[in-house]
Amino acid sequence: MVETRGLVKHYGTVAAVESLDLEVEEGDLYGFLGPNGSGKSTTVRMLLGLVFPSAGRIRVLGRDIPAQGGSVLPQVGAIVEEPGFYGHLSGPRNLALIESARRDDTRRGRRTRIADAIAKVGLEGTGRRPVKAYSTGMKQRLAIAAVLLRRPRLVILDEPTNGLDPQGIHEIRDLLRELVT
Repeated sequence: MVETRGLVKHYGTVAAVESLDLEVEEGDLYGFLGPNGSGKSTTVRMLLGLVFPSAGRIRVLGRDIPAQGGSVLPQVGAIVEEPGFYGHLSGPRNLALIESARRDDTRRGRRTRIADAIAKVGLEGTGRRPVKAYSTGMKQRLAIAAVLLRRPRLVILDEPTNGLDPQGIHEIRDLLRELVT
């Protein structure tokens, strides 16, 4: 699903990523560990075609990135940076706005997908509560629900536990494990 060979990214004289070889198969749950500034987010951005590598090769879902990114990225769900939502709207309403951009389904189909995504991430009890009243962990779950709406073949999350307390970290890790199985 994801493969890199000799992946390099330099910013001037600074090496953000140096000769990364990576292979992630379908069904794998894979995470980057390392200190701040070790190239984790840069690697994620390169995998998504948001940053061009200085050298090396990237293949996602069997296609070269960035050259064939246009055919691959619609099949990839990603969260890069902190998720952004309209704070005055509820989680389901935010997801409805995201879904409204799709023109390939009925209202009933969209409502069903939204309800399924909300349930999958454990937010079914939030009702009409505005997102601004959500905890950081709930916002992360909502962001994951937004990614799942598209039913992607591959999900890439950049620091999905950033800013969470230990309980929230545990919950997000459990959720990710559930999604893989």
